[in-house]
Parts: sequence; C-alpha cells; structure tokens
Amino acid sequence: MKLIERYSLVPIYHQVKEFIRSKIESGEWLPGYKIPSEEQLARDFGISRMTVRRSLMELTGEGILYRQQGKGTFVAGPKIIQHLAIITSFTQDMLARGMKPSSRVLEKGFLNAPKGLADKLKTAIGEPVIFIDRVRLADSKPMAIETAYVVYRLCPTLIDDDLEGNSLNALIESKYGQKFAYAIQTLEAALASGRDAQLLTIAEGDPVLRMERIYHSMDGTPIMFVVSTYRADKYKFTVTLEGMPPR
Repeated sequence: MKLIERYSLVPIYHQVKEFIRSKIESGEWLPGYKIPSEEQLARDFGISRMTVRRSLMELTGEGILYRQQGKGTFVAGPKIIQHLAIITSFTQDMLARGMKPSSRVLEKGFLNAPKGLADKLKTAIGEPVIFIDRVRLADSKPMAIETAYVVYRLCPTLIDDDLEGNSLNALIESKYGQKFAYAIQTLEAALASGRDAQLLTIAEGDPVLRMERIYHSMDGTPIMFVVSTYRADKYKFTVTLEGMPPR
C-alpha cells in the first residue's frame, strides 16, 4: 500500500483518490472489481474512515466507481455515450454497442391527464393517457428507469402490446404510424431516491441523470412524454455545438 505523504501540499483525500485511480488505469482493478472497504482502506493508509469516504464519494460522483447497497463499492466500466442531437431509443443505443436490450414492466395503465401532463402533451385536461413504467436493462443489468406517457387516441391498443420484448419507439412508429420528427429534451443531475436505488442496484443518494423528453410529430403534435432516470456511472451525454459567426 502506498504511504500517505502527511506533510504534502496535496490533501490526503486526494492522494487516496489518485491511488485508487492509478489501480484502475493500470488495469490492476478491472471493471466490476470490488475495492477494499472504507474500514480496510482507512486501516491500510492509517487515516480516518471519513477521509476515505470523501475520496470514494468523489470517485463515485465522477463515475469511476459505483456502489451497490449492502454489497460494497466497485470499479465502473466504460460509460455509454448518448448523442443528444439525434433521436435514438434505448434499444438502438444498446444494440449499437453490442449489448442485449430488454425491459421489465413495473406498472402500466390509463390515467386522465392532470394539468401538468396535459400541458406537456398539449391535450385537454382529463384526456386519456397511457402510462408505462419500466426498468431498462442491458445484458440483464439495470441501466435506467423510464416512465412513458402516450396520448391514448394516437395509440389506443398500445397497452396490450409486448412492452418488454419490443422498443416502445419502434412500436409507436411501425404499428401506429406516429413518426417522431423531433423531440424537446431537458437533462439534470439528481440524487437517487430509495426507489431509484432499489431498481438500479445503486445506493440511495448516488448521482443519477434525470431526463425529460417530449416527442413530436412532423406537424408539432406531441405524441409521448418520457421521464428517464439513468445511472450516472453508466451514462454520459454529448452534444455537437455549432460555432457562431463573430459579431
């Protein structure tokens, strides 16, 4: 174990971070490797668990490590990159990376759109909407929680379709003829709730990425509103920015 330089200008917690990072970058600790516990690292370094905890929390926030409730802290694998400038489905993203996509339906049903949802879908308050709550998996590992709200009159039998073995986007476009022309999307950082943690097999309070997306048809009619919660240790989003001419 590398000795801590107690009189260095580099803070002790940062030295611990760099030690762990070097183990990962050298290939000694591979993705999925369970790193030593806080107690073990504190004992090996001769420092407090609080200092170790800060190092692990920052590495988790950076997506280098991830935690599993009751199991420990592990080395994260490469993140899945999603490009924000192109409409792609979860299924397309996973297939493009050689992974097997699947879903687990948690709940599905009908609701009468409350005002907030009606505003997003540009429907009348109380108009029927189909909701579908799913966990999205890649190679059987949970990656995201997704709740979709679809205008009922546009896809009236959607709730009876196979929503675990099929792409929802593909179903809506191929079976119901509702073509997605563009989508308006917002993305923000958040902390995992107890439910998020349980479904995504992470620890409560771990960083997640919360995304909202409204899909529109060519004439601007909203078709579907989706709220997704992604594991921050598995995902990162990129967007291409075009340059502005000098003024």
